Amino acid sequence: MLFSNGYTYSAHPVSCAAALKNIEIFEDDKILEHVKQVSPHFQKRLQALRKFPIVGDVRGRGLLGCIEGRPETDGTNLVEQRKLGTLLDEVCEEMGLLVRPLINMAVFSPPLIITHSEIDEMFDILENALERVTVMMED
Repeated sequence: MLFSNGYTYSAHPVSCAAALKNIEIFEDDKILEHVKQVSPHFQKRLQALRKFPIVGDVRGRGLLGCIEGRPETDGTNLVEQRKLGTLLDEVCEEMGLLVRPLINMAVFSPPLIITHSEIDEMFDILENALERVTVMMED
């Protein structure tokens, strides 16, 4: 006999119970309201990273952010383009911050319960890392 609810993607009772509890926590702790409150500060700090010469673009929404390196003029050297994401990832990790490198980008998504001071700490690390990576890429 086949139990079609035996997979996590097909209404498995344990998965459904976990999802319902998660929704309850979001509502009781007003997580989404908190995200709406701290997101403008997060996005303001994110946009300030445009000042670095190695940054071509920054973009984000809510508590999602992406720093994209300035592309080469011809865009053909993928190895060089990968440097920013990899270097920024390595330097940030040394300083206690995890980002996700994707080619010439670094993507980050902090916990939804992050505070204003933790946002500042995160972006202070990103700024310091970008300063260090700028020097490294000039060498």
